[in-house]
Amino acid sequence: LASLGHDLRPARLVLLDRPLERRLVVLREHLFLLDRLADLRELRLCVGVETGLPLADLGVDMYIIREVSLRPKHASDFVGGMLVTRLCAAAVLLLAMWFTLIASGRPLIVQQAVLVFGVAQLAVINNNSLATLLQASTNIGRLAVANVLSKVLWGVGLAAVIVMKGSLPLLVLPLLFSELIKTAILLPVLRSAAQVQFRVRVAETKRVLQASVPYFINTGAVIVGARLTVAALEFVSSDEREVGWYGAAANLAGLAMLLSPLIGWVMMPLLARARERSEREAYAILRRAIEVLMVVIIPVTLFIWLAAEDVVRLAFGARFIESAASLRVLAFDFMPMYLSIIASTVLILNGRHWAVTATSIVAILARAALIGPLAELGGIWLGVGGVAVGAALTEVIGISLTAVVALYLCGRDSVDRRSLLAIAKSLSIGLVVVVLDVWIRPIGPIRLLADMGSYALLAFVIRVVTPADVRTLLDIVRSPRGQTRPRSSG
Repeated sequence: LASLGHDLRPARLVLLDRPLERRLVVLREHLFLLDRLADLRELRLCVGVETGLPLADLGVDMYIIREVSLRPKHASDFVGGMLVTRLCAAAVLLLAMWFTLIASGRPLIVQQAVLVFGVAQLAVINNNSLATLLQASTNIGRLAVANVLSKVLWGVGLAAVIVMKGSLPLLVLPLLFSELIKTAILLPVLRSAAQVQFRVRVAETKRVLQASVPYFINTGAVIVGARLTVAALEFVSSDEREVGWYGAAANLAGLAMLLSPLIGWVMMPLLARARERSEREAYAILRRAIEVLMVVIIPVTLFIWLAAEDVVRLAFGARFIESAASLRVLAFDFMPMYLSIIASTVLILNGRHWAVTATSIVAILARAALIGPLAELGGIWLGVGGVAVGAALTEVIGISLTAVVALYLCGRDSVDRRSLLAIAKSLSIGLVVVVLDVWIRPIGPIRLLADMGSYALLAFVIRVVTPADVRTLLDIVRSPRGQTRPRSSG
């Protein structure tokens, strides 16, 4: 727990910029919808760049989290070569995209926008790697500042361009500018705080890229999976409204992924260092991590399920109210999502990279096979909005399959009686709160405060979370080096 406390301190800064980023995304979408519908249709071409360019990541970020956490000086062996290789790969992808746009007869302004967007995405990918290096070495003080500053610059610049009715390439320019500013902040920090030297070592870079192949393939599978549901829904449904309703629900559901940086940037280095000491210690941390995540995620899932109509009406207006049913289904995506992330992390640390990749691919095939029948059945049984509900159910089944397989491969030591009991208690409280919500629903959205207050009270009464647990967590997080002695949690 002391080690966890030291690693959680950076997480408070990492999470600082996540809500801001989500608000800026919503701002961008609303401004586009109000003022630039024609440009939005053309900007969908940029999705091709956004889909292809993440492959230029080369799978190295996961390697950084796993290896540099244990050997910080190892970063200087391959970072320079990685950046050069990534630049070459991105250039090939961008040239291919450009020639495709020319061959398809797209206007020059669209070609320019796609190229600017592509360069911006390359900057995003490089900044993610630089941030991952800082996370792995726990030097993240200026990282949170860079994150927040870049998001503010992006949002302000985007709003200014839209108000001035700027051209299509100018709409993308704020993203590129903000990411370049972030790069300018992170590079000196890496040199000074993390002592990373940017030099090209061909042999070492080649070895790292070969070791990153499973991560690279898994990244491709994740990208395909993320785009599959919407793409397949457009194919199987003739009603564009269903696609819009599902898209609106998916955007809102993404807010529940704010804890995901804790897994990739905090938990994986922590588990890697623990496993270096002993596998038993790593699995002890895994069990408590699963317990904490589920105790946190279950009430989040409950809140989204109960507040779906109110949240949709607030975010998109009454005309998107049909999205509420899809949002309720997607709420059940979060528990298996977080379980699959943390279980896959352990599998990677155990050297079972290909098992993670194979699981991701199987989940994609399952989604592809199920979305047509489930969307059709949803439309038949539920009527308007039912196709979107079927698509959401496909997403939940796919990620649940991934979570079940990943936990099975981790073994029985990944859970214990304490974690299962905490999960069971949390689910039981959720059922009580659902009954309460039905009873007090006539009072309107204010009922949600009563729902969450009741959940928190019952959680303390039946000791899902004890006062000692809260004091221990606060002591650990406040400790400068995680030296607080953990209290007994029973």
